[in-house]
Amino acid sequence: TSHNSLDTIKAYINTLAESSYNFMIYSFDDKGNKSIPTIIDNAKVYGKQYQTGLLNRAVTGSGYVNGTLSIKWGTPDTVNTTTEIRYTNMLNQSKTVFIKPDSSNISINDWKLSTKIYYKSSYKPRMSAIDTFTVSNYDSITVKNLPVDKSSWKKITLLNDAEVDAYGTAMSNLWNGSPGGYPNISHSYDVGLPHHFSFDLGRAYNQLSKFAEWGRTDGATHNPTELEVWGIADTTGAATTLPAKDAGWKDQSIAKGWTLLTTVKRSDDGVEGVEVDLEEGALCFIGIPFDPLNGQTTRDDCIELAVQSDRGDGRADCCRQCRSPPGRRPDGGVQPNRAAQRCRGHRRPHACLPSRDLACGCR
Repeated sequence: TSHNSLDTIKAYINTLAESSYNFMIYSFDDKGNKSIPTIIDNAKVYGKQYQTGLLNRAVTGSGYVNGTLSIKWGTPDTVNTTTEIRYTNMLNQSKTVFIKPDSSNISINDWKLSTKIYYKSSYKPRMSAIDTFTVSNYDSITVKNLPVDKSSWKKITLLNDAEVDAYGTAMSNLWNGSPGGYPNISHSYDVGLPHHFSFDLGRAYNQLSKFAEWGRTDGATHNPTELEVWGIADTTGAATTLPAKDAGWKDQSIAKGWTLLTTVKRSDDGVEGVEVDLEEGALCFIGIPFDPLNGQTTRDDCIELAVQSDRGDGRADCCRQCRSPPGRRPDGGVQPNRAAQRCRGHRRPHACLPSRDLACGCR
């Protein structure tokens, strides 16, 4: 009992169905006398029906740079209270963070690459409401153009593949993260042009989105001017029986399931990195070939891949008219003269040469 007109009394009614109600509120004194009613019209009770109409806050963008995941958010509804974000950290632990409605960006420094990110938002029907409602289902975020984990990459040798571990170099230099000069490159033996090589990505990717290549930094005469990247999900039975010089090589590659992912054409010395988009295709193995530039010997080359999905395979081959005048090998030897050769029937550009260096400019 109180005689203070400023006192507030609260009562919770928990059994009302979701609807709109009118209330008449009376007060009584200690003798049972009833006051004039206070009328509350159109009081709304919220429940499952309201909750099923809720949507998660919109994500407007995401990116991964220098080990930090950044997620950008659209302006939320005015009754949004928070958004929960669940992800897996580098220790393989599930973590949860929250973003407030007045924030438009959140940065996460311990996200494990390529793992799922889930989120769902919470709302109040009005800011004075008693209950908070959360969207029933999580939505997920796809982060595109992530760097591929190259720790499981390895060399493979398919029929007619060129040997690219020549003169004290190694194919693994292509993806060791350090662009440079000899011997931190991959160099082929004098096998004639065009030719190709292949390597295993260690897992499959539904989609690789970017391809970048760098040239050898000390002696750009061996950097490729043109190349193609081809991909396939499974190399079982996929090796071409025709050599790259054969006019039927391209058609046979397609018939065996290979997909042309990109063509790279360069007009510079090939030292600086060049990034291109990849066409859709499931991959798990990749190969790179090379071409001469204006009658010079082929140039060094190196690759980098970035992904947005889960598994992949690829291969690249070169083609065009190839000529290799005298040139220096990485070990100081002289490359022999070769008569001009034509990559017969190859209508796709590649990097080709009897001997080739590949710089390791991959990250």
